[in-house]
Amino acid sequence: MTPKMKQGKMLHRALALALIGAMAAACGSDNGPSEQPPPNEISVDVQNNFFESERNATQNPAVDTLAAGGTVTWTWVSEGEHSIRSTNTPNFDSSPTQRAAGSEFSATFAEPGTYSYDCSVHGSPMAGQIVVR
Repeated sequence: MTPKMKQGKMLHRALALALIGAMAAACGSDNGPSEQPPPNEISVDVQNNFFESERNATQNPAVDTLAAGGTVTWTWVSEGEHSIRSTNTPNFDSSPTQRAAGSEFSATFAEPGTYSYDCSVHGSPMAGQIVVR
């Protein structure tokens, strides 16, 4: 084997090893960021004509994720007649409607599921959803 052939064979091996190393690195496990467990308490602001999650700022629908057994508290931040009522089972309802800023209504969600709600005065244009895990 000539020195030139030997050098070419070594270069070929080095490239093959580099390629194998790159492929192994690409196939390595990436656990990524671990998912945080949902909170046990959530606050939702009752605004003039919309609900707003204090946690993630979603609005109409305000969508929040909650741990099973957790509690959601809705707080009226402005004057205006509103209520919180479930649009599916199980029922929860802040009836009668409330007007005063600072009023609050809370509901606890024991079972995993998706719970939709709206305002009995404004209906579906003023809506939200709680996802319980």
